[in-house]
Amino acid sequence: ALDIGFGSIANLLMLKDKGFKCYGADVSGVAVRRGNIFLKKKKISGIFLKKFNNGKLKYVENSFDIVTGLQSIYYNLDLRKFIDNQIYKILKPQGKFIFSFFSSSHSYIKYSSKYKKNIYYFNKSHPNKRLYGSKYYKVKDKKELIKMFNKFKNVKVFQTKSNQTHIRENWWYVVGEK
Repeated sequence: ALDIGFGSIANLLMLKDKGFKCYGADVSGVAVRRGNIFLKKKKISGIFLKKFNNGKLKYVENSFDIVTGLQSIYYNLDLRKFIDNQIYKILKPQGKFIFSFFSSSHSYIKYSSKYKKNIYYFNKSHPNKRLYGSKYYKVKDKKELIKMFNKFKNVKVFQTKSNQTHIRENWWYVVGEK
């Protein structure tokens, strides 16, 4: 299993618990170092973390049964190319994926400014200072997501809404298989 943008490695720990050999790819060297320190401290094996650059995942073709990218994949600004040329390539035939995207009613959208076309950035009014200036691909709607993943089979798109915290979290999720 591969988790793109693994952050706290929570998804990787869950996938490992389900019996997968796990890999994590993140654009943040800090996340990779922090994750490796955690794994070493807790004596956890079977999870391998690495940094990736320029939207290129350096894994062998057809190598993963499952690829996840929750609250992260939209930071790949040439998203369609990333999905078609990277995700499709590394998934095994019948391999599954799940990705999440901000919906237009997510609280974070109000802290965004348009950069160009579908690319937005978090402006200085964003409550999380670490996100200032971060650019992301903003998905318009369900139709766009279905079109974006048209190379895959059994694609399903659904939306979740939660206001359990001070943030109104509304996400699009896309699942499917190669």
